[in-house]
Amino acid sequence: MSEVASPCISQCDLNESNVCKGCFRSLDEIGRWSVTSEEDKKEIVITAKQRSLNSEETQSNNDSHPQP
Repeated sequence: MSEVASPCISQCDLNESNVCKGCFRSLDEIGRWSVTSEEDKKEIVITAKQRSLNSEETQSNNDSHPQP
């Protein structure tokens, strides 16, 4: 089984929910990455990707509906 690579892109900045704006992992997920099983790392990567997609969708919706 191959090792799951960290999704870190060295753009570390947490949002108000303590989720990194660069890799979309939670602060807890980042903190326990080095001791997490490969199977759990896969789940974290999937969850982070979904957060990323949700963030892009929210940003797109905000851009198309500017506040007055």
